[in-house]
Amino acid sequence: MLLAGSCFGVVLLSVWLLLRFTPFPELQQFLQRPFSTLLVDRYGEPLRYLHPADGTRRIRTELQDLPAWVPAAVIAAEDRRFMLHYGIDGAAVLRAASQNIRGGGRVSGASTISMQLARLAAPHRGGLRGKAAEAWNAMRLEARYSKHELLQMYLNALPFGSGVEGIESASRRFFGVSAAGLSPEEAVLLAVIPRRPASLNPHSFPERAVRTALPSAAAAGVNADEQMLLAAIQAGQARAAGYHEPFEAPHLADRISRELTPAQRAAGGSLRTTLDLELQHRLEDLLYARLRAAGDSRIHNGAALVLDHHRGEVLAYVGSHDYFDDQNSGMIDAVRIRRQPGSTLKPFLYALALEAGFTAATILPDTPQAFGAEEAYIPQNFSRRFAGPVRLRTALSSSLNIPAVHTVVRLGVGAFADHLEDLGFSSVADQRDRVGAGIALGNVEVSLLELATAFSVFAGDGNLPEYRVLLPTDHTSGPALNQPAYPAHGISHPHYDAATVQIIRDILADQADRVLGFGADSVLNTSFPSIAKTGTANQFSNIWALAADPDYTVGVWMGNIHGETVIGRPGSSLPATVAMQLLQDIHETGRRFPPADAVHQVRISPISGMRYDPPGGGSIPELFPHGEYPPEDTWHSYPGGPIRYPPEYQDWVRDMGFRSAGGAADGRAATRVRIQSPNDGARFYRDPYISERHQSIGVVVTSDGQEPIQLYWNDSLAAEGHSPLRWQLPVIPGRHRITAVAGSVQDQIRLQVGASEP
Repeated sequence: MLLAGSCFGVVLLSVWLLLRFTPFPELQQFLQRPFSTLLVDRYGEPLRYLHPADGTRRIRTELQDLPAWVPAAVIAAEDRRFMLHYGIDGAAVLRAASQNIRGGGRVSGASTISMQLARLAAPHRGGLRGKAAEAWNAMRLEARYSKHELLQMYLNALPFGSGVEGIESASRRFFGVSAAGLSPEEAVLLAVIPRRPASLNPHSFPERAVRTALPSAAAAGVNADEQMLLAAIQAGQARAAGYHEPFEAPHLADRISRELTPAQRAAGGSLRTTLDLELQHRLEDLLYARLRAAGDSRIHNGAALVLDHHRGEVLAYVGSHDYFDDQNSGMIDAVRIRRQPGSTLKPFLYALALEAGFTAATILPDTPQAFGAEEAYIPQNFSRRFAGPVRLRTALSSSLNIPAVHTVVRLGVGAFADHLEDLGFSSVADQRDRVGAGIALGNVEVSLLELATAFSVFAGDGNLPEYRVLLPTDHTSGPALNQPAYPAHGISHPHYDAATVQIIRDILADQADRVLGFGADSVLNTSFPSIAKTGTANQFSNIWALAADPDYTVGVWMGNIHGETVIGRPGSSLPATVAMQLLQDIHETGRRFPPADAVHQVRISPISGMRYDPPGGGSIPELFPHGEYPPEDTWHSYPGGPIRYPPEYQDWVRDMGFRSAGGAADGRAATRVRIQSPNDGARFYRDPYISERHQSIGVVVTSDGQEPIQLYWNDSLAAEGHSPLRWQLPVIPGRHRITAVAGSVQDQIRLQVGASEP
């Protein structure tokens, strides 16, 4: 007897070990199926459900979050001895067999909750072999999980038809409430639907659903009669008709959905985004209002973005004016599509210039010039006027075009393209071989996301944040908006010297200096500390505004997704109004930009940009990095007298009818010759869409004497003439050396055309 008992125990243990530990790959795949994920804003307000790719509504719920009558109703409807058996209910099997024999066919079944769950995890074709496998798998489930765990799995897997799975999704679908809010009557009605989802739908067949649910109600301890259940159906149907899933920030939700990992999808639950739903609605309202105002200009779309550049978080994200506007491609995320940005790239150009040794007082030419080829590219300012010699500060604050092109030619198109890539403009990488000097005016296509992210560097200390859209949860640390990885909070990369940021920020905030380009009553003017930059491109079919205060950065684009021509000249004041009004709404009183502690003021001439402080006035303050001073002024012959403009401005002086002290002195030997453009070390790329014979690099040389200038290209004489001497260098790949000689003085630069040689 003892031996027999021992053998029986060994057999039971062996069976249990087989049930517990044999591989069950179908179960693992079942447990890893995707659930609906709820996106919420930073304060918990729902934004949108991200359902599985097949469209199934499968919202996870936890058993402990449900009222007791919900699981009781399911157990009563499907498996009343669920808590007593180990996967197979012998009594139910005998009962079903007896009923089926007496009825001459299938009258009832004996499937337990565990067996039904096993069939959902590992579907079969039926028959004796299928039922045997189902029973075996049910026992395997019982050996591996507690009753509580099995019941929770079952509640989340119940099929209710029409792409609805799980008790939570069904509660919303049929009664317009969360499962936690179900009444006892609603619970027993829901519990019977999975038996025959099509014919027990309480909305379509209320009487049939009630008749089926009544026996379960009594077993679940729910005291309800037919009229009470019918009333529950009627009230629930009214709520369900008014229930709509949240659908906020759809473009960002789409983006997050595409980037979720399988583990995150399987976890379901909710993900907390960085968005502020109230701010999201405010930004949408402002954008829509300006688009309506621009209706006569045939501008149909827009996008906008708000960033918190201290915390590295996206607070609002509007991808288009209307997600469901098919006529104007509303589903396309205009925050991320590439468009020519116009003048919005100029702050980055001049920041690079400052890092390369320019100053805010560096004089740049705003005079008629041709760049890149013989009469091939002749930029003009928006105002169609020329201001002559202008300081870098004025060129940026008034968004003058010609000084910008002059600057990029001096620095090198390749150097600026490299700089943009370093700032996060990844879209530039595959365009750099076909851009020229026009890159200074935004003829390279970038996204609003790239622009706003990079612009935020000027509102801080020179570090470029990585912006994220998800806040940390149990499942993720939050993906960065502009990176594929999932970085930790607060990551940023040093990008500019503090002095560079402080000077650019001061220029972009200078309301007085932007008068030349925007007038005295500009929409960019605010009563609080702010910086701003606007841009237009493609005959006004792309209009932009970037703005920031000490805490937030706003980017706005308006135009047409597919570039349809607009009517008239809709200016950048349209998006600028959105950006500045939004900043006005969220600016915190008393907040200031970081102190300008890396620069000092020097009195300069507003004309020459040189150090100048005569007793009678006429000078202005300018910012320079600590320890740096401009040279003493040489343009003023005497206070109040005519200006001695350099040779390169003599044509402009004559055209303007100004009185000038002249350029070089008659007969004086040159003491200085300078290659004004391009800069030493500049790099250029050929444009594959323009014939080579129509491409060239403009070279400008000046001297302070009357002697002729000889210009040598790789030791061969290329041109000769008086100051200012202009020549076009053929765009031939490789390294080039340019030498200018005037009498006994000379200047030399080196430049590269095409990629650097290994």
